[in-house]
This record gives sequence, C-alpha cells and structure tokens, in this order.
Amino acid sequence: MPVLVVRISDQEGTDLLANTVTNFSGGKFYELFEKCVESKDIILSVDSIVEVRLREGQNAQFMIADNADVDVYGQVTDDTYRPSAQVQDDPATANDRRNRDIFKTQKVCDVIVCGECSKPRCVYSDKKLTREQEELLLRLKEDHVYTCGDPMVAEDVEDPGMVVREAINCTTEVETSYFSTSLKHYLPPVCVHCRSVDSLLDDTDPYISGLFEQYSIVRPICQICKNNGKDARTWGKKFLPKRCRR
Repeated sequence: MPVLVVRISDQEGTDLLANTVTNFSGGKFYELFEKCVESKDIILSVDSIVEVRLREGQNAQFMIADNADVDVYGQVTDDTYRPSAQVQDDPATANDRRNRDIFKTQKVCDVIVCGECSKPRCVYSDKKLTREQEELLLRLKEDHVYTCGDPMVAEDVEDPGMVVREAINCTTEVETSYFSTSLKHYLPPVCVHCRSVDSLLDDTDPYISGLFEQYSIVRPICQICKNNGKDARTWGKKFLPKRCRR
C-alpha cells in the first residue's frame, strides 16, 4: 500500500498540511495526491510549495505550482532536489526560513525599491518602526543601495529590526504582500511581473473579468506582459456549482 507523506505551504509560508501521512489502497502517484488534497480541502495556488515523499519505492517528489488553474503533478527525483534539502546550503534561504514568522502581510511596514530593477520589495518588522528605524529606512531609499536579494543592512551592522526577503532576485515577481488591502491606500498598483504602473489591465478587460469569475483575487498585469505570454497571478479558486445532468 503506497504511503504519502505530504507537506504543503501557502504563499506566506504557513503550513496547510504539515507532514501529513495519508494511506491509499493503490493507484498512480498523481491520483493518490489528488485524493489527499481533495480530502483535506486544500487549494493549490500560484505560490503553493508541495513536498511529497512516496514511501513505496523511496522516491522523493515535489511540485511548485506555476499557476492556480494549471494541473500540477510531481516529478520523480532524488532527495537532492527537495526544497527542504536545498535550503541548507543557501544562506539567503536559511535567513528567510528563520524570519518566516515575520513575513506576514500584517507585518509589512514599508517597501524599498531595488536600485537595479526598480521592483518594490516589502520591508517587514515585528513592531511599529521607531523614529530611528524610519530614518535608517529613508537613508537606504535615498542612497539607492538596495538590490533584490540583499539583506537590509550589512552583516556586520547591528540588527535594524527590519527584514526583507533575501532568497529573491530581480526576476522574482512582486510579493503578494505588496497588494494587501492595508497597503493599497499609499502604494500604487503595479504589474506583478515587471512592476510597471502603466497599461495595467482593468477589471473590465475580458481576460481579467473572466479570471474574476473563477478566482477571488487576481493580481495586476500590464498589457506588455500579457502580450509576451505571461499570465495574471490568481488566488482563491471559487467553487462553482456543478450543473445537474438531465
């Protein structure tokens, strides 16, 4: 009997399933995985990270969802390619894992813009910023020294009490937290892919309105990125009633 050991995290790093052991009586891997997800009412989204170990055969399997409306199935690998195995040799990812409890939407205190790609990156803090912290952040902004993947300050500088995600680079999309309701009153909408504020598709666009019929959240996307074949990022798939057969 195949045994699945499943861990799924949401876009903020919170466990949806944590090392859940699920027994099924035979079947292909993707069929077993679908049963596990459906039985737990889990919705995979754009940022869902899935780690699965199939004990029968000792094969490690993992998936990263490219988009919420795309079927995502595992790919047999060895343990080298499991996300949890990779982070051990990556200091930036290790720092992000250590700060995972701070990387929450409600703990975003500001944003800082990358000096190379101009993408806004969220600044997180456990507490309201002091005047000294606000002045430090202002200096960092004015000096344009921050680049995607950098820590807030050099390692030999005293902890400023503010953090940014470090396991990113200039190709990484704008963070989900940037689009939170609490930040909308002072942060402009930007394309999730390229950070452009121009030519954003509005809610009346057929493509966007069609996505809103299926998902509760649709992140902004500009016309250029759409023309280049990129998709809008979505979250919260709606459960539409099935049509009765006659």
